[in-house]
Amino acid sequence: MLNRILACGLSAGLLVGLFAAALQLTFVSPLILKAEVYEEAASAAHASAPAHEHAAGAVDHDHGEGWAPENGAERAAFTTLATVASTIGFALMLVAAAALSPAGLTVRTGVAFGLAGFAATGLAPSLGLAPELPGSAAGDLLLRQGWWIATAIATAAGIALLAYGRPALKALGVALMAAPHLIGAPVAGAPSSTAPAELSAAFAAQAIVVQAIVWTTLGAACGYVWSRQERSRTAARSKAPKSALAA
Repeated sequence: MLNRILACGLSAGLLVGLFAAALQLTFVSPLILKAEVYEEAASAAHASAPAHEHAAGAVDHDHGEGWAPENGAERAAFTTLATVASTIGFALMLVAAAALSPAGLTVRTGVAFGLAGFAATGLAPSLGLAPELPGSAAGDLLLRQGWWIATAIATAAGIALLAYGRPALKALGVALMAAPHLIGAPVAGAPSSTAPAELSAAFAAQAIVVQAIVWTTLGAACGYVWSRQERSRTAARSKAPKSALAA
């Protein structure tokens, strides 16, 4: 079982990861590059001022620059590598969860698990922390990461309870899904962005749509690969007695 999960997750994750990287580079990355132009212009104007104050609740920032891949082929390569690696990781989790579930893993259930993965890692967290362009004011990074992880886990657990739990546990599933949003996401005290509002809105919308497409495709791909593995195993078992008799 473990070998099947690894083989299915790696193969489906690699193929869908390349597809996800293509979507990222086509629709999302160009908006990030545009936002960086506005951010650099604002930073240059900011640096020329004698002094400035941060908005309450916003994280202090450093005008110095660390290492980053150069725009162009190098940046595209790093984006592709990171996207493929993360997609493989999500594929392994999806295959393990679906294969061990009462429903099993098929193309149909794979799509359902993909939609659940999108809800847990994309849709639910974006209700509190929408995808942000460079130059956007933000709360403390560690707090935001902690809230995102907690929201993803709570949403995934809530969906599992709604799908497979006893009636008494379904209410707990709803409560788990609602809890992070009732607590509230750690956001900046005074929202601001160097990018135009239209660019920020387009980025948030396209990032969420790309996530939905990738998760749905990933679920279908995992289900397809798993089903092919099952057919191959069945065919091999059916041929084994004949081979043994012939020997």
